[in-house]
Amino acid sequence: MFEAKSPQRAQRTQKKRTIEAPLCGLSEICGSRSLPQPLPSFAKSAAHDLGVTPVSGGPTSSLPGAFWSGIVGRECLKNGKPPNRSRVATQMQTRTPDIETSSEDYARRFAGPVGNFFLRVQEELCLELLRPWTGCRVLDVGGGHGQIAIPLAAAGYDVTVLGSDPSCNERLSRLLASRLADGASAKRIAFVTGDILDLPFPDRSHDVAVSLRLVSHVPVWDRLIRELTRVARLAVLIDYPSLVGVNLAVPLLFKLKKMVERNTRPFLCFTHRAISAAFLRNGYVISATRPEFFMPMAMHRAVKGLRFTESSERLFGNLGITRLLGSPVLVLAEPKKARLMRYIKTP
Repeated sequence: MFEAKSPQRAQRTQKKRTIEAPLCGLSEICGSRSLPQPLPSFAKSAAHDLGVTPVSGGPTSSLPGAFWSGIVGRECLKNGKPPNRSRVATQMQTRTPDIETSSEDYARRFAGPVGNFFLRVQEELCLELLRPWTGCRVLDVGGGHGQIAIPLAAAGYDVTVLGSDPSCNERLSRLLASRLADGASAKRIAFVTGDILDLPFPDRSHDVAVSLRLVSHVPVWDRLIRELTRVARLAVLIDYPSLVGVNLAVPLLFKLKKMVERNTRPFLCFTHRAISAAFLRNGYVISATRPEFFMPMAMHRAVKGLRFTESSERLFGNLGITRLLGSPVLVLAEPKKARLMRYIKTP
């Protein structure tokens, strides 16, 4: 015999549904194909303002492929009400997130000994992954921060950096003048302005496409991956925050992270499966992954101890923990046919 719901219980159930729906809608805008609930009206309006085409429905899954962390997601939980539509649109920054990552304010997050350690690890892993194509033509999408464009140029690659706005070239120009004393290396870097979601280049116009510090800030991240695979001929290299290990607690730790880093923006965390599926839809397969750190970068910044950072990350790396649970993760993807041919030729 079933017991009728009390008015208080019915109200709690309705409130729970109201809270869940906005989170579902944001996840769908962010590219998740695994949430069955309908898209809420405020999310549809924000998506329309941003030129996003959200897809409702689709197969269900116990774990979404992408989770939107931070201010937007947290505000959805306040009294079960969606946030202001214009604020959602502003914070999502669909088409120009690289303007922030190209700024001096963002660069300060990588200042000091600990920040230099982060950049050194990233540089070494990127050069290792791209070694088979030394000296090739590289398109660095959203690379106005210069974190990988300058090391690539110094290593002999011809690099084109694409930014959403001419201002993305200001810091890059200063870095070129200060770090690349060799004029020949500096000439290997060119800057162009364009839409990161509609790259102004023909298909297969570059050997390799690279995009660091960008995918996690693009709600329609699968569209970005589609554009990277379109213009690349040999390989695509990206990084993403992994939805494993400590990052599982990102929604709870975001406020603490913002207190430490101060200029942290809402960002996406991904499962490897979601990233792999996005590449597969565009004819690419992941050929290599390199998780960078086990402990959150914000924790290392808070401690401000290079010895602690180096020793702890070395320990977790030697134990194999970083390989399993590290983040962010560098991912190298290659066209399926090219990867198969390389595998066959490998003795």
